[in-house]
Amino acid sequence: MKLVTLSSTESEYVALCLAVKEAVYLRGLLNSIGFKQHGPTVIYEDNQSTIKMVYNDLNHQTTKHIAPKYHYTKEQVQRNIVKIEYIPTEEQLADLLTKALFTEVHQDLSAGILNLYE
Repeated sequence: MKLVTLSSTESEYVALCLAVKEAVYLRGLLNSIGFKQHGPTVIYEDNQSTIKMVYNDLNHQTTKHIAPKYHYTKEQVQRNIVKIEYIPTEEQLADLLTKALFTEVHQDLSAGILNLYE
């Protein structure tokens, strides 16, 4: 999918929407095979402005141009299907798969994914 966004916050907001869509799908799949989902699925986000957008804490002037379909995340949060929580960038395990990282950060995140923390 190609999309022009106007800021890193907006890019994160769009990516978060795609992640929420996947989480909702996986919750439905798990429910259908007998694994009932209790409580919301937590999705970690390292962009605090994006989290503020989800929870309506940002000025409407900065978000009014975003296509309504990307506000799906807000709807799922309001329905208690997902919960968006802040995680510091240096602890964001997904960055291991999406960004070029310094060796030490790469090793730390790899240990986290492999559950090698002491």
